[in-house]
Amino acid sequence: MIQRSAPAKLNLYLRTRGLRADGFHNLNTVMVALDLADSLSIEPSSTLKLSSPLGLPLDEDLAGRAALALQGNRQLPGAHLHIRKIIPSGGGLGGGSSNAAAALLALDRYWQLNTPFSHLMKLAAELGSDVPFFLTGETCLAQGRGEKLSLINAQKIELFGCLLFPGQPVATPDAYRWLDEDGLAEDPAAEEGLKNLIDALEKGDSEGVLASRYNSFTEPVRRRVDVVNEGLQFLKSVGLHELLCGSGSTVVGLSNQVESCRVAAENAPFPAQVVRLMGTFPASSKGTGLPKGYHDRA
Repeated sequence: MIQRSAPAKLNLYLRTRGLRADGFHNLNTVMVALDLADSLSIEPSSTLKLSSPLGLPLDEDLAGRAALALQGNRQLPGAHLHIRKIIPSGGGLGGGSSNAAAALLALDRYWQLNTPFSHLMKLAAELGSDVPFFLTGETCLAQGRGEKLSLINAQKIELFGCLLFPGQPVATPDAYRWLDEDGLAEDPAAEEGLKNLIDALEKGDSEGVLASRYNSFTEPVRRRVDVVNEGLQFLKSVGLHELLCGSGSTVVGLSNQVESCRVAAENAPFPAQVVRLMGTFPASSKGTGLPKGYHDRA
């Protein structure tokens, strides 16, 4: 049996920069993995199939679509993918994308394909904007619609989070629509914040990381989803550095003190989970060949 961990991600910085010609939004985002993770395992089977708590058909589940994409038109042995879900769906933590990346890596090993990393990245980008990140194993800056990755040489930082799960999913298309309705004002300070965040990560400056967090979706989402606003207000009231996770609805309070996160979780108005931010995580064993540092190429 082959097994892989599929970690959640946190966007420490997420800024939209207007619409592209293809209808997607340009993004600048810094993503880091969390120690909250799903798991994926593969067993021999007569056909290619998937078992997951979501109960979706193979071609509708992102991990299943990853398996079909890697298989292509080749005659390969059957495989039974089992996914154990821990990451909440629809919460902005990238669980589906992480499962897809885990499926690509696990099946590449199971089928002994030795697929070049560049081709795995191409397949990942076709599956979804967040999937390529989960192949890298490192903290990354993502640009374009999320598919242009640069590695960040993040030093070890002790940072923890108190995740709150309001239980009301926010559909990503809705979040983008709200963002467009409210207008996309250019914020020079936000651009400077990105550079400050990357600098803080590379120096191992936890206070600098906390001070530079940013998410364009925060105000549009909290205005329309009361439980998101309630969660953010609670985290701020207990002294944590509050942040919307992706487009929501999960919110997180960050701190360099794990005990502060534990106390917040015990008193939270919604189900809560204490997590640790990870600078690196198990991913592809192949060299990525990705650039490092900040490049204004969105």
